[in-house]
Amino acid sequence: MKYEKHRGTHAKGFYLALGLSLLAVGVAAWTTYDSVVNFTDGGTSSSEAARQTEKTVSGVKETPSSTPVLTAESEEPASSAAEEPVSSAPEKITVTAPSEPEPEPAAEPAQETAAPPADEPETPQSLSYPIGKSVSVRFSGNDPVYSETMGDWRVHSGADLPGQPGETVAAACDGTVASVTDDALYGGTVVVTQGALELHYCGVDEIAVEAGQTVSAGDALGVLGEVPCESADGSHLHFGVRQDGAWIDPMSLLN
Repeated sequence: MKYEKHRGTHAKGFYLALGLSLLAVGVAAWTTYDSVVNFTDGGTSSSEAARQTEKTVSGVKETPSSTPVLTAESEEPASSAAEEPVSSAPEKITVTAPSEPEPEPAAEPAQETAAPPADEPETPQSLSYPIGKSVSVRFSGNDPVYSETMGDWRVHSGADLPGQPGETVAAACDGTVASVTDDALYGGTVVVTQGALELHYCGVDEIAVEAGQTVSAGDALGVLGEVPCESADGSHLHFGVRQDGAWIDPMSLLN
């Protein structure tokens, strides 16, 4: 019995050693196989890489040696291109616009004498005698003269033209009758305007015109009557002329 126990124990140790040996052989075999497979793959990859390096890349053909060989298709080295000058900025071109000619000053139009408005008659340069051809009392301007009729000193604003009672009093120029009045001092008075002139015929009876009527030089305005404020001076026509509102000497225009 004792021998049987020893035999069983020895058998178990044998089988355990055998199993470990087989396991070790299997591991060694697997490691060897894996190394062979990896070596084969590495060799294939190296061969493929070697074949790929024989192709031209950017004009450079690589050989198994470490030195690259330039082929006919190779490009010039980059250094030659770098040596060419590169302009940093385009050349600035200045364009000058043509100057415009200065406009010539416009010629000033010749000054023309302004003509009076069409509706305003021109001022006559001369007057015809409305009666007679003489003067008994002249224009005094601002100097007073003694009046025999009124018994005082006063200015004489017109010229006295002597005539016979009932003698025709004619228009001294063309014009328009502005007014017809019966004045207490100067008797029947006819005022005719022409341009800047205003003609006063004083001491007229049987007046033949009316206000607004147009008359021509020589037309009858009436007949010679009396001038109450100058009755002591005899029968005459008191003829006064105003220009632009101021009394002037009628003799300067009578012709």
